[in-house]
Amino acid sequence: MPWTRARAVAGVGTLLAVLGVAACGAPATSTGSERTALGSDAAPAAPNVPSSLAPTGVPAASPSAAALVVKHRHAARITPTLSALDPVSTVIATAARRIAVYTAPNGPLLRHFSARTDLDSARTFLVTGAHGADWLQVQLPVRPNGSRGWIRAAAVTTATTPMAIDVDRSAHVLTLLRAGVPVRSFPVAVGAPATPTPKGAFFIDDRLPTLAPYGPYGPYALGLSGHSDVLLTFDGADGVLGIHGTNADWSVGHAVSHGCIRMHNRDVTWLYRRIPLGAAVIVH
Repeated sequence: MPWTRARAVAGVGTLLAVLGVAACGAPATSTGSERTALGSDAAPAAPNVPSSLAPTGVPAASPSAAALVVKHRHAARITPTLSALDPVSTVIATAARRIAVYTAPNGPLLRHFSARTDLDSARTFLVTGAHGADWLQVQLPVRPNGSRGWIRAAAVTTATTPMAIDVDRSAHVLTLLRAGVPVRSFPVAVGAPATPTPKGAFFIDDRLPTLAPYGPYGPYALGLSGHSDVLLTFDGADGVLGIHGTNADWSVGHAVSHGCIRMHNRDVTWLYRRIPLGAAVIVH
């Protein structure tokens, strides 16, 4: 069910559950639905970046997430990041219309993606490589995690951002990085042993207010490109991962979720204002 502003009265938090964001609520069940094998590369190993530092002070005037993205008019004029885990800057690609993804440059068609996600975010990809000036390799928000494909550079607008997120599951800590330098760290809840938050490199696929700030997803949610390795479905839809607030503050700092990363509502509000679509999220 596509999300529209007209459905805001129902609360986006409800729709997040319908779309399978495995976060809170009643225990979910795993099904035997078949995975879609679209990718060609597994997610690379996580980089050696700090992740468990104590929180630092918040600048008096911090730039918005939009201000932390530098756009390029012509994709051919930049050299995209060769790794999704570059801790200094990340290249992102945003589609203006329905976009075709191919298995290789000039290769067979893999699939199409709409210009907007089901939650009405702009369709954004994390760039992981390039072939000449005409083709970009991108990470895809599909199963299996780490799937990649190729898109035409002319079909997207490219940009760079210094912002990234590092999640240390064992320490239950999320750290915002800017150009590889820790900005601030927060305690988080991660997946329970039976429904762990998967390791790997992901990116911010959705970014939205939930319109139900006191609900199980808190005031804001960041949808990730990754999926649960255990829950093939959640509440009747795919087991999509996310970073969001919570109405169960007691859970923060523990391994209790269905795979999503929960934050205190004040913390996810701070993070939401500083992280753009397409930014890398490294979980280790």
